[in-house]
Amino acid sequence: MFSRFTLTPVSLALLASLSHSAQAADITLRILDQKKQPIANARVVLLNEDQQFRSNQNGVISLTNLAPGRYSIDIEAGHYGHVIREIEVGEQNDTLAITLEQRPERLVVTASPTDRTALDMSMPAQVLADDALLRVKGITIGETVQQMPGVSSSSFGPGAARPVIRGQSGARVQVLQDGLGSLDASTVSADHAVTVEPLVAEQVEVLRGPATLLYGSGAIGGVVNVIDQRIPDHAVEGLHTGAELRGQTANGERSGAIKLDGGNGMFAFHLDAYDRKTDDIEIPGEAERFPEEEEEDHEGEELAHGVLPNSDSRSDGFAVGASLIGDKGFIGLSFTEFNSNYGVPGHHHHEEEEGEEGEEHEEEAHQEGGVRIDLKQQRTDLKARWDHPIAGIEHVKLRYGKNDYQHVELEGDEIGTQFDNQAQEGRIEIAHHPLAGFSGVFGLQWGDRDFVAIGEEAFVPPNQSETFAVFLVEEKTIGQVRFDAGIRHEQTEITADADLPAYDRDAFSWSFGAVWSLSDAWKLALSYTDAERHPTPEELYSEGPHIATQSFERGDVNLRTEQARNIDLGLRYQTEQHSLSLSWYRNAIDDYIFAMPTGEIEDELPVFEYVQHDAELTGFELAWDWRFVESDNGTWISHLFYDAPEGELSDGTPLPRIPASRIGLGLDWESESWLIGAEYTEVSDQDDVTAFETTTDGYSLVNAHLMYRFYTGDAVWDAFIRASNLLDEEIRLHASFLKDIAPQPGRSYTAGIRVHF
Repeated sequence: MFSRFTLTPVSLALLASLSHSAQAADITLRILDQKKQPIANARVVLLNEDQQFRSNQNGVISLTNLAPGRYSIDIEAGHYGHVIREIEVGEQNDTLAITLEQRPERLVVTASPTDRTALDMSMPAQVLADDALLRVKGITIGETVQQMPGVSSSSFGPGAARPVIRGQSGARVQVLQDGLGSLDASTVSADHAVTVEPLVAEQVEVLRGPATLLYGSGAIGGVVNVIDQRIPDHAVEGLHTGAELRGQTANGERSGAIKLDGGNGMFAFHLDAYDRKTDDIEIPGEAERFPEEEEEDHEGEELAHGVLPNSDSRSDGFAVGASLIGDKGFIGLSFTEFNSNYGVPGHHHHEEEEGEEGEEHEEEAHQEGGVRIDLKQQRTDLKARWDHPIAGIEHVKLRYGKNDYQHVELEGDEIGTQFDNQAQEGRIEIAHHPLAGFSGVFGLQWGDRDFVAIGEEAFVPPNQSETFAVFLVEEKTIGQVRFDAGIRHEQTEITADADLPAYDRDAFSWSFGAVWSLSDAWKLALSYTDAERHPTPEELYSEGPHIATQSFERGDVNLRTEQARNIDLGLRYQTEQHSLSLSWYRNAIDDYIFAMPTGEIEDELPVFEYVQHDAELTGFELAWDWRFVESDNGTWISHLFYDAPEGELSDGTPLPRIPASRIGLGLDWESESWLIGAEYTEVSDQDDVTAFETTTDGYSLVNAHLMYRFYTGDAVWDAFIRASNLLDEEIRLHASFLKDIAPQPGRSYTAGIRVHF
């Protein structure tokens, strides 16, 4: 039942010219599984015709008035994932049966310029969708992707966690919402949440490595793209509903989401809403951990045990979107609201008062529950596509987003620092028809941000940023090798309201890649990127106490652009039984920007100053799925993954918060109705640390999952249970700023149910 299937690389164009003079025909499709049983509620898109259909309970779809020729259809069948098939339409009415065979799935990566699959990209990528996404969904996007090879989480408590890709995070990893930036303030500080909700995500794409050509200098470490389908891009007939309820024991999660999609061909709409509440998370032991030399100083103190204080959260939101669909494209709008209120463990405001007054204030803060962040984002998005507008142009894509973001830090009932981030971003991509064997995309990207922080702990002055970029990506196939190359020029201007010099510089990036098809199963991939990253306003202008990181930060207005030279070598093997991916990378970065301790103390906090030194990040990643037994009773699938990131400065000093190496094993059994499995991950100690950073112990993580699918009428139901950290291990993520005071949850169980009809 929960099978993986082969997916062709891109949303294919019509494969043959259609004769308008030929007689049109009606085609009946029957979507079947390997046992010739009908697959209900499968979504079928007639590519480049902007028509979308759903199979009924008998797996039947009717395509009417089709001219003779060859067509490509995109089938999305829930647990069967995405597949693309070709059908032949003659001049007579016909019935065609399409059987979804059990093969490893290949999901389209929409964040690539040509919508290729991860298997066919020169850059390493991975996609989560359908049941694979359902099994790992967390309350943050960082938690959702943290078990993927090469990916971890910078967990700042349960409410805020950004992805860490190959040891890089923050302003080096771009989190996208359907191809545009999240437009929040999450890169300003690690305790600020990413305003992307995993509960309503349809697909999550991770690009491991520089993606600056398409998405700018903020993607020099990688990209996480969350697809939510809030702006319909295909025609929809009828009304289709989905809903999900889930709960968890370790954090008391109670969450639910509902989606509604409908249309009448020319008009399509989308609605979704969600709500989540969690309590303070349960942990195996004490929340705080001290270095050995400090343990005696804390003897006799009453420390949090069994529960992590101030780690509860509340979040809710909704979205409404609509599109007009025509023969040559679509245009749509959406409005989204995201609300979240969450505690920041161990985060208490710093006061300048000393002696008894300071102690009394700190005690009151503890009694009032510590510091919380209350944020709200309202966002408007535009998305459009125009197919074949003029001769030589295949399509034009437009994306634009504008947001209104505020959040306040609350200490009890008092408002501390207030943050306001008004931002907008847009991009245009123009794809041309093949020219001398080259296919490619020319694009423009622009954006601006107006950021203000008000309060005693506002460590960054109000500032404004403007960016404009042009890029070109081309590809050409010669024999068994597909080559791709691209260039990008980006101009960024940053100004601050304070009496500080402006930053106004250009950045230039280029890349080259190749995928060599050694055989039908084996592919060798190589990519090289020379990319530049602009410093952020925080790195340029910080001057004050940054309570989230327990440091006094000083920026440097003279910082230069970083220059990263990244090489990635990959070997991939894909058959009906095997899916293997190996990657080795080396990323040499000149003028790497980081906060270095100076040894000074300011306002009772250690001073960290942003400086630049050359650095190098290297690593190896492996992922292997093996369908080693297939029978009428079910299929057994084994999983293996390994990653080992390393990072250090040119003088050998380790970079901070580099995740520890991991190796994981998994075993699944799947049938028509059941999916049962377990995973074991062994995480190493991380004692390769920089100054002022503590080591973390390794741990053994054991998880298990069970899913059951059943049907009632036109509804498809999935009931699921997930057990996490069954050994109740104390887990401290090395990439987390709070690893010494906020461990991960102990043993927990998640249960829920999902329905589509």
